Amino acid sequence: VLATLFVFILHGRSYVPELYDVPVLNFITGLPAWAGVWIFFFLSGYTLGLGFFGNRYKIFTEENKFSFKGLIRFYWGRFLRLAPLYFVFLLLWDLLFAKGFFLKNPKTLLHLITFSFNGNGGVGGIGHLWYVSIVMQIYLLLPFIYLLTRKLKNRKQTAIVFFAVLAAGFFVRN
Repeated sequence: VLATLFVFILHGRSYVPELYDVPVLNFITGLPAWAGVWIFFFLSGYTLGLGFFGNRYKIFTEENKFSFKGLIRFYWGRFLRLAPLYFVFLLLWDLLFAKGFFLKNPKTLLHLITFSFNGNGGVGGIGHLWYVSIVMQIYLLLPFIYLLTRKLKNRKQTAIVFFAVLAAGFFVRN
């Protein structure tokens, strides 16, 4: 609920200019939307992790061997969950509102369709789609993080792997 409120209220406050005049309301409506988005990222990662550890996503066989077929099935399921509606949105947005934006900006289109869009080159109507790219990247990485963590025996090993993944993410990001 807080994550949704952080995002919704900050983006909606520009439609009620009087909020800026009341210090308490200005503060409450100015809570960072990015914090709400990160809460959603953590929840997505956590629930996917539960799915892996609960054997919902069968990337290991009954004999406890890695299943490439299971990994592809996981990726395909995640792709089908997000991509079709995402691509329809892009098409309709370009046809109805942007009137050929993608023909004039093929680099932005390439980033959007390869899920590597980070908001740069975006305009009103598609700038928010960086979130979908990040979620797809989480989907790509999580099976490998699961492979690293499934054999951990104690908290010390778990902490070491956690901080290694955190550091790797920090260095990739920066």
